Amino acid sequence: MSNALEKASQIGCTSIAFPAIGTGILKYPRDVVARVMLEKILSFGEKNPETTLKDIRLALISSDTATIKVAASFYAFLH
Repeated sequence: MSNALEKASQIGCTSIAFPAIGTGILKYPRDVVARVMLEKILSFGEKNPETTLKDIRLALISSDTATIKVAASFYAFLH
């Protein structure tokens, strides 16, 4: 994820989206995936204030309410 953010910024992208990979069939813990994704995004923003990226989205399946709730709670906690 960090490499993708860096590359997207290097080539001048203004937006990027990431799926919550691993929370389905692979059964990675939703809270871990959500926390890591949000921490990577926030860390990238802090280290790269001049980035061209202005819109970074987490692509979640609308029926996966468990992952959505976890991601929302971590986002609210971090802000």
